[in-house]
This record gives sequence, structure tokens and C-alpha cells, in this order.
Amino acid sequence: MINIIKRIFGGILMEIIPIGIIVFMAVIYVTFIPNHWGKLTLVTIAIVAWFGGKFNERF
Repeated sequence: MINIIKRIFGGILMEIIPIGIIVFMAVIYVTFIPNHWGKLTLVTIAIVAWFGGKFNERF
């Protein structure tokens, strides 16, 4: 039972957490560095996708 719950919520969290990080960092970039927020957001997406792939392999 616990393994089923872990599989379901683990997958959901691995999809929601990276999106939340990207949105949060984009808001921070727009607030503090408005001239370069697009470039920084693209870099953040690449970093989060790379780390997300590494973490997703563990589940």
C-alpha cells in the first residue's frame, strides 16, 4: 500500500516541483533583474531539467 502511494505522489511531486521552481525563479528574476530575466529563465529551465532527470532516475 505504501509503495503504491509513494509511486503516485512521487511522480506528481517530480512533475510539480520543477515547474514551481521555474516559476518562482522567473518571478525573482523579473523583480530584481528585469533586463535579463528571459535569459536567466532559460538557464534555470536547463538546470532544473538536468537535475530533474537525475532525481527522476532514482524513483
